[in-house]
Amino acid sequence: MSSDMFGNLMEWGKVLQNLEELKQSGRLSEHQPGLVRILRYRNNWRLREAVLGCLNEVFGPSEELVKEVLNLAKDEGTYHEARILAIQALACLLANFKGSCARDAREMRDSAVQCMEAMLNSAQPPLIHQAAKASRDAITRKPQSRPVAHTSLAGR
Repeated sequence: MSSDMFGNLMEWGKVLQNLEELKQSGRLSEHQPGLVRILRYRNNWRLREAVLGCLNEVFGPSEELVKEVLNLAKDEGTYHEARILAIQALACLLANFKGSCARDAREMRDSAVQCMEAMLNSAQPPLIHQAAKASRDAITRKPQSRPVAHTSLAGR
């Protein structure tokens, strides 16, 4: 049993409860090694889907967490729904990923985009293609600047 707060993953009801409590308290980011451990645990789809569904609430994701989600997204041995959830989670994780420097963040984004491109260029189910395209587009989209409000001076 690991030393993280999730404990024995075979006791999935308790793990789901802990996950929900962390989500409600905004403390998921503090427990990333445990989230990675759950994603690597192949014996319970509910746990993996629960983690994938709450990754948009992880701020400052670790490189290990991003890489594990990327591994899950490209694992053709994983069922399609989990892969799609992982693909969708990537854009959120990368938007919040800082890395130890700008180069790390850029390299992580480039790696994810390459993975999405590989999926798009290979025989994949249509839903995987749709998710990969949307994720790639979200990752590569430039942040839009806020429009500047223009005021007329003519009435003064």
